[in-house]
Amino acid sequence: MAYTWSTGVLATSVGAFTNSMVFHSPAHMSILAVHIGPPLVVYTFRWYNNELQGAYPDTFHISPEAPATFHDLVWLPLLGYFILWTVPYSLTVFVFLKEHIEGGAMVTMFSYYEKVLFGNKGIFPAIRSKEHRQALYMLTHGTICSLTFLIAFVCWHSFWLNTAWLLALIHLSIWNGATYYFKVCMNPDRLGGLRNATKVFHEIRSRTESEEQARNILEWKESRLGKSPVSSPTSSPTKVVEDSKIR
Repeated sequence: MAYTWSTGVLATSVGAFTNSMVFHSPAHMSILAVHIGPPLVVYTFRWYNNELQGAYPDTFHISPEAPATFHDLVWLPLLGYFILWTVPYSLTVFVFLKEHIEGGAMVTMFSYYEKVLFGNKGIFPAIRSKEHRQALYMLTHGTICSLTFLIAFVCWHSFWLNTAWLLALIHLSIWNGATYYFKVCMNPDRLGGLRNATKVFHEIRSRTESEEQARNILEWKESRLGKSPVSSPTSSPTKVVEDSKIR
């Protein structure tokens, strides 16, 4: 059941929620870890169990070599999904905390996809009843989850397909992250702010160099008059000016 949920639903969420490998963003990296971490763990349990048992003896009591049927990998996880997720989610979001969620304008999976499914340009624009939308959303969610369980069933019986599936998801997260960086870096507002920051930096640097040049000339003059023998410069004012221009 854990293998099916991880390799199926959680892994598919990498693409469904456009998870991105954005290293400087804790929000992006944490949600990516939630969705890609468990599939990698059960992948290790399934295909590298002997190495795992050798490294950590008497720790993980699992036997992935045992035969797994369609009933074990699809029907039982589907029943568990209905009992452990569908019913609690529906009661919590649509009944018990309905007013609290809607009053606080909180984002849930239903509200996140409501416009996609039921908006004017959505898949089911004719459905206006809130209750009908909620029921159809749960049916759609259950159907998609069932299909991902089939992916997990195939991956359980093929090392190469399981490996290719995870590599494809990791590659997708890298692609999403690269796209995110490109959009952020090429954003006109950010570019404008960067140009302004660069301009300010150069102005401050130029002002600092001018002040340093004037201070060096003043110190040289004072040293020539005998007022500050300790801080006498090793170069003439002309050389100081030339050196500052070179910088």
